[in-house]
Amino acid sequence: MLFLLSSGFHLNSQSNKDIRRLGIREVKEVKVNYKKGSEKNRYLKEIRQYDKRGHLILEEHFLPDSSTEWKETFYYIKDLMIGEVGEYPNVTMDENKGEKYKRYNYNYSKNEVIEELELDASGNVIEKTIINRNRFGDKTEELEFDRDGNLKKRTTYEYNKFGLKTRKAEFNSDGELKEEVLYYYSY
Repeated sequence: MLFLLSSGFHLNSQSNKDIRRLGIREVKEVKVNYKKGSEKNRYLKEIRQYDKRGHLILEEHFLPDSSTEWKETFYYIKDLMIGEVGEYPNVTMDENKGEKYKRYNYNYSKNEVIEELELDASGNVIEKTIINRNRFGDKTEELEFDRDGNLKKRTTYEYNKFGLKTRKAEFNSDGELKEEVLYYYSY
């Protein structure tokens, strides 16, 4: 159940207000993997569909072979989400790092998440993520640390003139580009 709830909550997505204002119906994410600075492969990673009010109504994640990894459908009455149905044909529960329990604590500044702590059942920090934002509240950088405080990865975000995310780039602890996600919007 934790996976279902955590995957439906999008800390890094565009706001409903922006989606509604711009009339966006669908967002596609293309993942580009790199090895030693050269593109290794690219594939459609995710599709998110929205209703007229800007509510997320469908989120589907794909594997590199184009098969569905998981899919969630959301149901609303006006602005209230009343249901969520998930299908997980290819999700391995190893995503929880072999743990049966996982909890997240979030620290906020001006109603925006600035720190995320992943905790084990005993309350010990497994992972800490620090989130930097621009003056509009958009996420510009995430720094992910292991339980010992060592930097694991750095993720940067870029936006267009409308404030829509256009690129997400992930770097390893040595600063080498590992993957990039490009965002394409349909109106």
